[in-house]
Amino acid sequence: MPDIKEHIAYLSQEIGARPAGTEEEQQAALYITEQFQKEAGLPANIEDFNGVSDPHLPSMICCGAAVVLALLSLIVPVLSIIGVIGCLAAVGLFAAEYLDKPIISKLLGKGVSQNVVAKYAPAASEDGEGARRRKVILVARYDTGKVRAELTGPTAQVMPLVGKISFGAMVALPVLLLIKGVALGSSEGTLTTIFTLLTVIAMLLTAIPLALGALHQTAAYNEGANCNASGVAALL
Repeated sequence: MPDIKEHIAYLSQEIGARPAGTEEEQQAALYITEQFQKEAGLPANIEDFNGVSDPHLPSMICCGAAVVLALLSLIVPVLSIIGVIGCLAAVGLFAAEYLDKPIISKLLGKGVSQNVVAKYAPAASEDGEGARRRKVILVARYDTGKVRAELTGPTAQVMPLVGKISFGAMVALPVLLLIKGVALGSSEGTLTTIFTLLTVIAMLLTAIPLALGALHQTAAYNEGANCNASGVAALL
């Protein structure tokens, strides 16, 4: 039976990086299935599913659309109503992704990935105690993610707060555009300047996920045991 180091070596060196939806990920799925069946003697099968290859893409689309619409509304005030409606739609789509009711992810979910599922069912005990068995589910990811520098060091603690602030700014955008473009109209003065400044700040905060997603696109894949190979090896 292979030991933990052999599992890690095969996954991280023989196969290498295993981004979701790639041939390398499929090779890892076949290896894990074989280990379950031959080494552990467990029935195992591969379940295919469609998914988005880049999990950051839906949020990048929503934030990017909101920022572009807000910018157009500032440059061309006659487009303010369109900007308000568009920003509200972006907020709704973003919230749907966060609440696990995805719309954009379903539209973009053309990539094929898979889960490897193995099951151990103990024999029923003669004294009837098995009637109250509880299911225990062990999970490990075998695809390889990219290095996320923002989740290391002190920045990791503030990232959840940054995400909430960014979403709050996106929600504020249509309100600010409505006040500036409709209520204030073409009037000039201190109040108009203040709302213009607030709109620009909200746009910058809304663009944070867009910037993080762009950095993630250019980041390198995790290497060695840190590419989820260690978790799979421990499970096996």
